[in-house]
Formats: sequence, structure tokens, C-alpha cells
Amino acid sequence: MVGLYIYSSAGTRPFWIGPDSIDWSMTTLLPAILRSLGQRGWQIGQQPLIGIVQAFGGAKANTGTSWLTPRPQDIEAQSKSFCAHGASGLAFYGWDDSTFGPDTQTPMNSRAIQAGIRRAIQACQQYWHT
Repeated sequence: MVGLYIYSSAGTRPFWIGPDSIDWSMTTLLPAILRSLGQRGWQIGQQPLIGIVQAFGGAKANTGTSWLTPRPQDIEAQSKSFCAHGASGLAFYGWDDSTFGPDTQTPMNSRAIQAGIRRAIQACQQYWHT
């Protein structure tokens, strides 16, 4: 199994970029990674691909930095791209971490992230049921 975890980097607050500046569909990045894996002998039919989607964002505790928080459509776009490229499953990274602060958004406290996950699963159904 190959799990690819691609997420936005953290930056100094106030955040210098918005979610529109990120290519959540990974238009060139994901094909490049998959091509590189293929050149090393990876075959998706032998070792399934799992897409690990960013499902968190917000302030890091005591650091003055933040992660860019994906919107529902961003979570859907990243997920759909993984599925369009053959992912047989998704995992949504959003569990607690020692750097999370009280304003960090995760599936546990953000309705927007929860909505993004629901949209992502629905979008991938077309790939999984063919």
C-alpha cells in the first residue's frame, strides 16, 4: 500500500496566502509523484494507493504560525484528484497533535471540514463504483 499525504505548509500569522492560491487538485504534483513511483517499480494494481487528505487548519499553539485551513471545496478537490488517479481509499488527517491550539480546526470541531469530508466521499463514489 502507498499512502500519499500532501498538505499545505504552516506560515506566520496573519496568513500570507488564501486557499485559492493552493492547487488542491494537485494538477502537476500528483501525476509527478505517481510517475516517479512507477519508475521505481510501483504498480497500483499490486500496491493500492490511499489518498491522505488535509482535514485540519488554523493556529499552532504558542508559535505565532498557522496552517492554511482547507474549505469544503478544497477537501473535495484534493480527494477527487486522489480518486481520479486510482486511489482505492481516503484517510482524512485531522486528529489531535501536540502543536494544535484552541483555534485549530479539525473534523471534531469544524462543520466546514465535516462538510468537506462528506463532499469528498460523495465525489469519489463515481470512481469506486465503476
